[in-house]
Amino acid sequence: MGWLIAGVISFIIGVILFFVAASKRKSLFSVLSSEKRNCKQLVETAKSISDEIGAGSFNERCRIWGKIESSEPLISELTERECVYYRSAVYRKYETTESYTDEKGNSRTRRVTQEECLSSNTNQIPFYLNDGTGTVEVSLEGAVIEDTVKVLDRFVPGESSGSALSFGRFSFSLSPFGGSRTLGYRYEESIIPVNNNLFVVGEASDGQGYVRIQAPHEKGYKYLVTMKSEEEYVKSLKGTIQGLSIAAPILTGIGVVLSILQFVIGKKL
Repeated sequence: MGWLIAGVISFIIGVILFFVAASKRKSLFSVLSSEKRNCKQLVETAKSISDEIGAGSFNERCRIWGKIESSEPLISELTERECVYYRSAVYRKYETTESYTDEKGNSRTRRVTQEECLSSNTNQIPFYLNDGTGTVEVSLEGAVIEDTVKVLDRFVPGESSGSALSFGRFSFSLSPFGGSRTLGYRYEESIIPVNNNLFVVGEASDGQGYVRIQAPHEKGYKYLVTMKSEEEYVKSLKGTIQGLSIAAPILTGIGVVLSILQFVIGKKL
């Protein structure tokens, strides 16, 4: 049975990698099939089309690189950093008693360490991208956010000193945790900070009365946001696709071979 289990696991991982590779290819296609633009070009093209056939008629898939600007940025929940996007989470690490049966069939207990998520929050706002030629608004709604800046990953040992857990702007009311002992709390936060450069692949539209980059309306294209430059991002995608294209068929092949071997051996026995 050992080879069969290993074969099934290997096959499943291989299939998953095929799907991941397909998703990465879609991301690469979204980048390479979009038009490289700057803010001035987008605004002027939108105005030209508006003058000809009316406002709200401009839609173009594009890729653009610029600096994040916001006059009223978000303040992240835990570290209180200025940003346009944050994701924060608080986990409780605890110890509890677990019952199990040993190899002789005897019932026993043991102490095990586990972790649970007490709170997880994500927030984002529209902002402006400035590339030196002008600015356009960017909405993160529906975007695949490829990377963020991790600004907090801290474990604080021990119980909370009161009835509430607090950190920065975060506050959480605690209730008794019956049957378990709290070992401590872990705090995590990632952000997209203001004044950071950003590469955006999406659709520019003047449907709001001004130019905004948003998720494409056409199916088959991704809305991508990354702090890597275009060159870095494309290189990363190509490298990942190449690695997955090698690993996926190898793992699925190994899975099939191990399963067949288990079947052959099982028949002989």
